[in-house]
Amino acid sequence: MNTTKLKKSLMLPLATVTLSSFAMQFDELKVLSEGEVLEITENTVFAKGLSGKGRVVNKSTSTMYTLTFQGGTADAPCVFDGSIDGKFELYTKYGNQHFANPDVQTKGHTTEGWGHLDGAVGGTFGFASFAGLGGNFIDHTGFRLLWLGQQSETVKPGFTFFGSDTAAFEIDAGTFGGLTLDGVWSLHSSSPYQRMVVLTGDNPEACVVTNRLLRIANENSPSGGYSFHVVKRGGGIWEFAEGTLTNGQQPFSGAITVESGTLRFDSLAEKGTVCALGTALDLYEAKN
Repeated sequence: MNTTKLKKSLMLPLATVTLSSFAMQFDELKVLSEGEVLEITENTVFAKGLSGKGRVVNKSTSTMYTLTFQGGTADAPCVFDGSIDGKFELYTKYGNQHFANPDVQTKGHTTEGWGHLDGAVGGTFGFASFAGLGGNFIDHTGFRLLWLGQQSETVKPGFTFFGSDTAAFEIDAGTFGGLTLDGVWSLHSSSPYQRMVVLTGDNPEACVVTNRLLRIANENSPSGGYSFHVVKRGGGIWEFAEGTLTNGQQPFSGAITVESGTLRFDSLAEKGTVCALGTALDLYEAKN
């Protein structure tokens, strides 16, 4: 930790550590012991990640701060088993940060955007629960969302996509699955392109997308001339519920590629403009 950036109050033998009111960066892995509280008063960077069983707190009811996680790898992720309380935006920047506590966020927690910051690529967030999420998942340049839970759960927030066609957003259902993704997926762009969304995992319990995949038009692309490219990978099960892709307002016009595993549709009419079976093990009507 860069101790030169901390107030002298950090030298006091208190369980609560308060950061000063300017941008802060922890240069080493930040470990919060059980019972220890880290109070955030400004945007904060965990350059080597966060671990331990303590609490990260924003006591302000009006100001939202950004927590950026850069540490960890796919083979050795940073694992935090404590809680995050208050208003935060969570970003990953080349990091691999797992939140192993299903109660990582308290009820009423307001988070807007678990996604990328400053064009970073290749980051991963792993969560044991999405129950405390207050805002949408926001993806600018591609990142990976990993489900660590071993229980079924409905995810209410939607997904908001920006950026170029060079980025892929990946949802990994892990080893269990059981997610119901109930929020709207909206794709925003200033020019025509196709955004890749990868659905993967080795989940025996199906993950179900129940809401619409929308293209949001703007002044630079008034017809919304861009689309999703959904790719199914991994050995697990994913499903598009009835009406997800064929809603009357804006039918799905993207591509669907099944490389492995099972992709279910309530109706094969929802397969999109292009449906490439690839090496699919199974593609069928779920209610057949």
